[in-house]
Amino acid sequence: MVTKHGYFLHDDISQFDAKFFGISSAEAHSMDPQQRLFLMTTYEALEDAGIPIETLRGSNTGVYASIFERSYDRMGHKDLSTIGRTHLNGTGESILSNRISYCFDLRGPCMTIDTGCSGSLVGLHQACHSLRLGESNLALVGGSQLVIQPDVLSIMSGMGMLNPDGKSYAFDSRGAGYGRGEGVATIVLKRLDHALKDG
Repeated sequence: MVTKHGYFLHDDISQFDAKFFGISSAEAHSMDPQQRLFLMTTYEALEDAGIPIETLRGSNTGVYASIFERSYDRMGHKDLSTIGRTHLNGTGESILSNRISYCFDLRGPCMTIDTGCSGSLVGLHQACHSLRLGESNLALVGGSQLVIQPDVLSIMSGMGMLNPDGKSYAFDSRGAGYGRGEGVATIVLKRLDHALKDG
């Protein structure tokens, strides 16, 4: 490995209150931790915005989620007999955004985006476009990146994609790759006229 640096979440990613979100323990066990954390950050973002979740049920709310690495899917699923019926919903890329729409009963546009490092920014662009066109009245935009297994990190480092000092120097002569890390976040967007009207 060329770099020995990275930025990782300190929280226990296995902690998840499945019952709170109406998910069975069996299904929660098969869920990629990125889905679990994205559900939690979405709920927190709505709470921070002062939007009660029950007021959004059946609403024209869009969900734009970004995901890059899906290493959870490769963990412990070599034996086909151990794969349960909730496996695809727990690890499918498209399910990251779909899970939010389904759990909160949102009826607006819903998409999971994978454009590498720019995924969340592309999601933000799509959400703004949707709000301007009136496709949605509210948009939830977020991204998830967890390094659950070292394989991709090791490959990227070996290819010279990661800076040996673990830092990113965008648009700088010191740039020699980027610093890899983990994070999950969600933001809530509205058109300005709606935000002013809602206080």
